[in-house]
Amino acid sequence: MDRTGIGMGSENLDLLEILRRGPEIWNQWRQENPGENVDLSGADLKEANLNGTDLRDTKFRDANFSDANFSGAYLENANFSDADLSGADFSGAYLKDTDLSGADLKNADLGLANIIGANLSGTILSDETKIDPKWKLVYELVNEGGPGKDLSGADLCLAKLFCADLNGADLKGANLSNAILFRAKLMGADLRGANLKDTNLIGANFSNANFSDADLSGANLALAYLSGANFNGAIITDETTIDPKWLSEPR
Repeated sequence: MDRTGIGMGSENLDLLEILRRGPEIWNQWRQENPGENVDLSGADLKEANLNGTDLRDTKFRDANFSDANFSGAYLENANFSDADLSGADFSGAYLKDTDLSGADLKNADLGLANIIGANLSGTILSDETKIDPKWKLVYELVNEGGPGKDLSGADLCLAKLFCADLNGADLKGANLSNAILFRAKLMGADLRGANLKDTNLIGANFSNANFSDADLSGANLALAYLSGANFNGAIITDETTIDPKWLSEPR
């Protein structure tokens, strides 16, 4: 790991040492250095107390945070890919758009954490991991797929479902607004009445999908495959990105 020297007052401390001094010292440094790029990939911070620490946009790839305390921490857009987060406490933490791909979250507590938009691809959970049912569902869909699954009325708003296999899934009335289904597979999916407002559907396969009465306002269907899709009654606005050929295709 690159232990870059950082001046803090009259002292010359590296980033890891500053972080180990506790939340108050670290947050003071962040306030004084708001534009500093923080990369602590591979760091060993087992059982560290990071309660209320501002760690947004920080890189922690392959780091060891087993049994660490992240309660109330601000972790937006942080990168914990392949990190050891087993037994960590994230109660009340803010993990919006955090990269947790490949991270070990066995026995971790995410029950009261805000993990909107987090990347859960390849994440490792255990039966003891505490996580909101919504995000447990997202985890299952990303890692195990949901072909033919009954997801009618499901709340998948702001979920990252990159390349998820949802072929033939029942998504009637589901809320997928602002979700990311980049290159997802939804052949024959039932999306009647679904909320797809401002959803990223780039490159997804929707052949023979049913969009009847779905809200596609602001949705991005660039490069999506829509042969045989049914758009009867669907809400399509000027902000919707879609190749007109799919709307004029004979039914």
